[in-house]
Amino acid sequence: MPWRAPVSKQNGRQDPAEAAGRKDEPQRDTVTIQDSADQQWDQCSEGRKGDEIPKGRADRCRWRRSNVARVTKTEQGSVPRRGTTTRDRLYEAAAALFVERGYEATTMADIAERAGTSRRTAFNHFPSKNDIPMLWTRKLADTAVAEATDASDEVPERIRAYLHLISEMVQAEPELSRQMMLGWTAAVGPIRYESQLLTDLAPLLREGQAHGQVDPGVDVDVAARTLSDTLMGATLRWVRERDRLLQDMVDEGVELILTAVRPRS
Repeated sequence: MPWRAPVSKQNGRQDPAEAAGRKDEPQRDTVTIQDSADQQWDQCSEGRKGDEIPKGRADRCRWRRSNVARVTKTEQGSVPRRGTTTRDRLYEAAAALFVERGYEATTMADIAERAGTSRRTAFNHFPSKNDIPMLWTRKLADTAVAEATDASDEVPERIRAYLHLISEMVQAEPELSRQMMLGWTAAVGPIRYESQLLTDLAPLLREGQAHGQVDPGVDVDVAARTLSDTLMGATLRWVRERDRLLQDMVDEGVELILTAVRPRS
């Protein structure tokens, strides 16, 4: 996933278009995608019933059955909705344009025009086009943190749920995800910046150590980076090949790491 750049300060001025409201902006629809609860359970539990399902897997299956993946119509060329902030309008305009034209072919002027604001305002919120993929990653991570909190009381299960949900959201909008990743790697982001996911993963691993669910000898920072790198590597392979579901690729790598950090008996 894209890596984090230093946070820029905002100028604090309200965009005139935002203050006045934009009557010409149609409402952006939201598509809610949910497989049947029974199908989700059957797939997750591998056909087993009741006591035959290990506790950790059962917790995860219950979470997956209740989870609803929310996917926006970005890939259908949607435009920003009324009532959002200028920064949100710019982000949504950029996402739609990246899908329509590609990351490289989209300029900040294009994004400002689609969002109904000035080029100067666009640069006040995003000093570089490269900052937009960072916000994309943070949005994915924030959604995943909120959802994974309810997945289980067990920290390893919450880590699985967190990374699995991010990969599901990436998979759900393949062209947007592809353009965000292509743009970020072209900007040498993975080399220049640290992973944004570390601020979520490291505290979870420390909590796991405090509750005896992660081996106390594990270097939390190394483990967090390895988990983040697993998602990043799998996503890059998926962008290139797309011959497998991203969430399956991520789940396999994450399971290896979580097995390695279990407490030693």
